[in-house]
This record gives sequence, C-alpha cells and structure tokens, in this order.
Amino acid sequence: MANFKLDAKMMGLLTFIGSVIVIVAAFLTWITYEGVLTGTTNYGGMNLGDYTDGWQANIPLISLILAVIMIVVEIVDYMKPEMLAKYVSIIVFVLSLVILVLGILFITWDIFGTLATAGITVAEVKVGMGCYVAIIGAAISLILSIGQAFEAFKKLANKN
Repeated sequence: MANFKLDAKMMGLLTFIGSVIVIVAAFLTWITYEGVLTGTTNYGGMNLGDYTDGWQANIPLISLILAVIMIVVEIVDYMKPEMLAKYVSIIVFVLSLVILVLGILFITWDIFGTLATAGITVAEVKVGMGCYVAIIGAAISLILSIGQAFEAFKKLANKN
C-alpha cells in the first residue's frame, strides 16, 4: 500500500483553495425567503442588509474579509517562506476556525423558520447555499492547517 503524505506546499495550496471557496460563498445566496404571497426571494451574502439589520447579516462580509486575509498570508508564505514561517499555519487555523464558528452562528440565527401573522403562515425563511459553502471552505482550510498549527503552537510554547 502506498504511503500518501501531503507536504507543506500542497497543504498551503489546498488551504488557499478552501479560502477561495469561502470568497465565492460570500456572493452566493445566504437567505431564501419563501413568501406565500410574494414568492421566493434570494438574498446574497453582500445584500443581506436589504432583508435584515441584525449583526448576523454581516457574517458573509466578515467571512469574505477573513478569507482574503488567509489568501494574502498564504501568498506571502509562498513568495517569502522565511517571513511568516512559524505563524502561517496558526493564522490560517485561527481564521478558518472563526469563519466556521460564524457559519454555525448564522445557521442558528433566530430569523430562520416560519413567519406567521394571526396564526397564518406568511413566509418561510431558510438558510441559503452560501452559508454551507462557506462552512465547507473553512472546514477544508481548518482540517489542512490543524496539524501544522499544533506543531507551531508547540514550538512557540517551548521557545518561551
């Protein structure tokens, strides 16, 4: 049986791809509003403020910014590996974890469910595909950076 092992450059490329997936997700549908009288309306990650003013409406934008930071860190690490060598995996790990937690917070937002007026169903509000795609992208980056991040944490702890 062949021994399959990812090297640091391949893991960096795959975490880069995970970050790109999160960026793409920011522009997908995050909320689907299915009104009985109005039909279906989709709200993308960048226009959730048109639907609601809750802080959770900013989650796609925050995820987008964090994913761009992850990409910049990965590019800097690729171009000048000595510059961020110890910290790249930690940065990617932490940012991926934050995006993952934000995605879960978005799913648990109390805005989702059935809206009713006088006991009559008016609309159904559902989580759109964008949130799930962002979680998948963040999970890819998180899983691929976890081993290197723990090694980097150990090195930093032993250094002090």
